[in-house]
Amino acid sequence: MGGGSAPSMIERVERALLVLAYLVEIDGDVHLPMYELFEAKLDELRSKADVRQRARNRLQAFVEQGASPLAITGGVNEVSKGIVRIAGLSVVEGGRV
Repeated sequence: MGGGSAPSMIERVERALLVLAYLVEIDGDVHLPMYELFEAKLDELRSKADVRQRARNRLQAFVEQGASPLAITGGVNEVSKGIVRIAGLSVVEGGRV
């Protein structure tokens, strides 16, 4: 490979789907379950990327209004072991507790 950066996971899954699509054409339906798994993984990866981008956009808009990112911590009561307590609500990666 050239000196460029490694492909993202989304790019790798997209490439794998192309290979699987080719195999479906050659070998038939035997590869359909794997194709469906990779499609689902691609959807999941894109969804997470969309959420991350929305979070970045929200933070960027906040900073562009002249606010300091440090001002955000005013409502954060505690951060410990992956759990953030904001206004009495515990938030962990993937949802609320």
